[in-house]
Amino acid sequence: MSSNILLNRLVKNYETHLYSGEVTLDELNLLELLELISAADEFILFELMKFTETFLISLADTWMKTNFIKIHLHAHTITGCKALQEFCTKKICEDPDLIFLPKDYGNLNEEVLIKLLKRDDLEMKEVELWKYIIKWGIHESSSNVDNDSNLNETDVSEWNENNFKDLWEVLKNFIDFVRFCNISVEEFEKEVQPYSEMFPRKVYEKIIWSFVKPQESKMIIRGNRVRKQGSNLSTKKSSFPVHIGGFPPSSIGFNGFGASSTTQPPVYGMLTTQPPVYEMLTTQQPGFAGFGSRN
Repeated sequence: MSSNILLNRLVKNYETHLYSGEVTLDELNLLELLELISAADEFILFELMKFTETFLISLADTWMKTNFIKIHLHAHTITGCKALQEFCTKKICEDPDLIFLPKDYGNLNEEVLIKLLKRDDLEMKEVELWKYIIKWGIHESSSNVDNDSNLNETDVSEWNENNFKDLWEVLKNFIDFVRFCNISVEEFEKEVQPYSEMFPRKVYEKIIWSFVKPQESKMIIRGNRVRKQGSNLSTKKSSFPVHIGGFPPSSIGFNGFGASSTTQPPVYGMLTTQPPVYEMLTTQQPGFAGFGSRN
């Protein structure tokens, strides 16, 4: 139903309408309510839009389980639909499974996903969020009509330089909002390192330093439940040794930092047994200049 038809229906069916400030929405179905919000936005009827938003939110129990994604996406197509947008965003933060669905990456666009990444109250472990972002980026990159490769069907170990560049172009606006410092050593090695060639060198160095020195990061662990589970994460990684520069430790006469022993900061190199991720960070891959393959 078009915006004009829907507004005409309101005018025709109800004796009192916009000018009296009285509108009855009980007879409209969900689709019609969404169309009414769009129509109100189009004709700059902000009071009607706010009224319809409030009415839709009051009916949330009837559409949360069956039409949440449709409502959420529609709300974010309308700039002025703030109340419904915030309502949906809070529900996602409380229950990420509402929208972070496996193998269904069309539920979020870049703007909405970045908005969620900025939230402190998103009840989702950082590594799970990172895994979703990667899968979302692969889906978007493979869906690009100008891209003749399908990364969904190719293991990352078989990717070429262009594959990594394509993924970076999709995800480059997300990286600053990922809290890598809240990912464990083991998770970093398994889920982040395989995509290291995607990052420009300086970007990856920044990621590594935030990971190595989480106590200096201003990014807290997301969500109250997740925060309680990961309260000791920073402590476990505070002495994580790493070197910057892409040179193996043996080439500089020093156990893994990239400087002489006299200049080594006290927090690094304290462990005589290197964690598994250390070898990953200090071993150069073919065509890989230490941290990120591109300048």
